[in-house]
Amino acid sequence: MNHIFTTFGVDGADPCDVDPNCHAIDDPEGFLSTTAQNIINILLIAAGVVAAIAIIYGGVSMMTAAGDPGKITKGKKAVFGGVIGLIIVLLAGAIVNFVLKNI
Repeated sequence: MNHIFTTFGVDGADPCDVDPNCHAIDDPEGFLSTTAQNIINILLIAAGVVAAIAIIYGGVSMMTAAGDPGKITKGKKAVFGGVIGLIIVLLAGAIVNFVLKNI
């Protein structure tokens, strides 16, 4: 029972002494940085999923073109755009994580 009161700081102890990952109370800047990093990572994952869908769409479009040069060109453009988008997402993720970890 005493552990519960210590966790919530009732006995005057610092709640971050119990939880070493406690940033919300002790370090608001670290909390905001972690929150921003999580939001950016979610956005990067979503962009990566969109790029992967573009690659799959382009591949299916090329496979079902049945020799139609217009559909093949459309599929190639979709695959190329998806690959370029995926490269941009991976580089952006690396840059953002590098910057946020070195703040």
